[in-house]
Amino acid sequence: MSKKIDVKGKLRILSDDYSATPADDLTWKTIDQLHNATSNFSKQSFDIKKVCLTVEVAALTLIGNFVDDKLDLALFVAGLIIPLIFYFLDCTTYYYQDSLRGKMIKEENLFRARYGLSIKDNPHESRKIFRSILNWSHWIYLALIILDLILLFVFRGVLK
Repeated sequence: MSKKIDVKGKLRILSDDYSATPADDLTWKTIDQLHNATSNFSKQSFDIKKVCLTVEVAALTLIGNFVDDKLDLALFVAGLIIPLIFYFLDCTTYYYQDSLRGKMIKEENLFRARYGLSIKDNPHESRKIFRSILNWSHWIYLALIILDLILLFVFRGVLK
């Protein structure tokens, strides 16, 4: 029985006498573990966004109660600091997610090279920090910061 390998949507068949070597098993096990770790970082990123919203609402409610239900600059400062802190945390998780994806492609390319298959380009090799900072999955932090700045501008005359 021949072994089929998917290469960019095309099936390539290895010879009938193909049997997985220990190096092949190790490569696929490593890729599987990296994939699971990447999935965990992805789940953590979603959880960070949920916690950010929860902390934002709780903190603004508490501050609002401490300032006698009047608008105070502390509300707006907290409204800026909280999303910035969580944005930094989320950037960090995305950076590690991106690094793990790059390592997965490296491992896959080892297998590909071993059997003469075409090597995949690895876009995760460079500009990881740039991609982790400017990522559309972080739109919620930008929205919170913009909303806070708009409200600060609107209510600047009534702040105590």
